Parts: sequence; C-alpha cells; structure tokens
Amino acid sequence: MQVLGDLPVIEPGTRVADAYARVHASLTQHSTPIATMDLLIGCTALNGDAALLTANRAHFSRIVGMRVLSY
Repeated sequence: MQVLGDLPVIEPGTRVADAYARVHASLTQHSTPIATMDLLIGCTALNGDAALLTANRAHFSRIVGMRVLSY
C-alpha cells in the first residue's frame, strides 16, 4: 500500500529558517513555546502553504496562519 507516494516533499530552506526564527521569537515572547522539531515541521508546512495533519491540533494552532487538520 502506497500512502504518501503522491504527496510533494517540502524541504526546509532559508525561507523556512526565517519563518522559524520569527515564530519562535513570538511564541517565546508570549511564553507559549513549541518543541524545536514540531516548530520546524509547522514552519515548513506554513512556508509550503500546506495544511498540517496532526492529532495535536491545539499544539500547532499556536502558529499564526497555520492550517491545522486533526484526526
């Protein structure tokens, strides 16, 4: 069974790093940090204009502009 075969791969680059820095600073300022890798995943999706599918909707909803889908 091929589940992810048709999905594009979005690799982090400088735009994702810029988004990461901006979002990390904002979340830290508001004392609502997100774990490093989760924030990287979220910023990669945000930069790729992709929705993020997660069981932890509240966690990723702290990223402004993030489209979060839950299951």
